Amino acid sequence: MKASQAAGLIATGLFALSTTTVTAEVMQAAHQKTHLKGTYSYTGQGACLYSPAGFDPVALTTLGNSTNSNFSVTGTWVWDGAGNSALSATIVSISYAPSAVGTGFVPSASSVSVKATFKSSGYGADGGFTETMQSFVGTFLTGARKGQTFTVSNTQEQAYISQDGKALTMAGISPDIQTQTIYNAAGSVVATQQRICNGSRTMVRLS
Repeated sequence: MKASQAAGLIATGLFALSTTTVTAEVMQAAHQKTHLKGTYSYTGQGACLYSPAGFDPVALTTLGNSTNSNFSVTGTWVWDGAGNSALSATIVSISYAPSAVGTGFVPSASSVSVKATFKSSGYGADGGFTETMQSFVGTFLTGARKGQTFTVSNTQEQAYISQDGKALTMAGISPDIQTQTIYNAAGSVVATQQRICNGSRTMVRLS
């Protein structure tokens, strides 16, 4: 190989390496400094443990009888590029009560529509960031509570975005004790209970 050819190959390799390095640095900076912007469709599954009497705050065991539910969820999640996001979704759940035998509880199914808002923070070089819930309102569409609404206290989710920004994964990373408050059509509280939920979501960018 001629010296000129060798020099050309070396120069080409160095250029490719420098380009790769710059691209990686740009992507890393984007993950660290840029708030997400875009609309994503998502689907997921999860489960909740409900305890009307609450939970032991350390052992996270129920205080008294409890009920369980598992659910699927699908909807859209929108980020505005300024650290805010909002979701709109439909949840279908099945409720059952292994620990409530003899209490009169009847297993059931329901669907709800939900809307919630979040604040984004903690963007990292690995594509991870945190979503902290600011508001949550659900409306029962079917089942025994049809027409009633409910709110849920704040919680956090951990998200990771792909390098091309086309896909996201999200899940809770701690068993937070949430308070669910249920209202009738007139806006009066009809039930309050604590719950601990787990779940995961997969998202695909729409725009």
